[in-house]
Amino acid sequence: MSDILIGVLIGGAFGFVGALIGAITNVVLVNRKSRRDQVRELRLRLVGDVIQTSDVMDFIALQRRRKWPRFWKRGQPDLADANLQGVDLRGQDLRGIKLFRADLRGADLYHADLRESYLEKAILDKADLRFARLDGASLYEASLNEAYMVESSLREVNLIGVDMSGADLSGTSLVRADMAGANLKGAELNNTDMSWANLRGADMKGTDLRGTDLTEANMSGADLGGANLNGTHARQANFSQTDMSWALLRHTDLSGADLSGADLKYADLNATILVGANLNDTIMPDGSKHD
Repeated sequence: MSDILIGVLIGGAFGFVGALIGAITNVVLVNRKSRRDQVRELRLRLVGDVIQTSDVMDFIALQRRRKWPRFWKRGQPDLADANLQGVDLRGQDLRGIKLFRADLRGADLYHADLRESYLEKAILDKADLRFARLDGASLYEASLNEAYMVESSLREVNLIGVDMSGADLSGTSLVRADMAGANLKGAELNNTDMSWANLRGADMKGTDLRGTDLTEANMSGADLGGANLNGTHARQANFSQTDMSWALLRHTDLSGADLSGADLKYADLNATILVGANLNDTIMPDGSKHD
């Protein structure tokens, strides 16, 4: 075979490969552009009008696709500022989603998986979060006013400054949750596991904490005036400088708890266990100060 023929064949092969690569690249670019346009269109709808469940999940699926060249990584769906009022997301996989300042008022999130999600400053007033999983999520300064959260899981969740006034958290797991400065006024927290939780400076006036586990929880400086803590387990919890005036503490286990500087004026301590508790400078139910 002559050198000229070999050169022609090699040149043709290179030309074919180049054209094939060009065609494949063009298809990839077109698909990526189409996907970007689809995401942009859905994004505009999410921020604007109230949308359907299918729109939300289509948007999430598009943003979770693997991205070239880092095909081993999936995208993190961003629904910041989205209008999701009243949307039905029951049982949906919403793990790791960004929902910063999203409006989820009245949304149905029953049994939804929101683990590691970013819900800072989101509005979840009157949302249905029963049996939802929010472990490791961040809800910093979120609003959960009158939210329905029975039996949900919020282990190690950031709830600093959150508004949960009037919310129903009965049977919820809040182990090691950070709720410093949270507004829990009038919330239902009976039979909740709040062991090792941080509730420093929280507003818990009139809160129902019957049967709650507060083992080693930090309640220092919190306002528990008029709260119902009957039957609560609060062994070795920190109640220093806490307002517990008019609180119900019948059969409450406060053994080893720090009550130094706490205000127990008019509190009901009938059958309360105070073995090993620190009562330095504590104001007792009769108004006297314990030495």
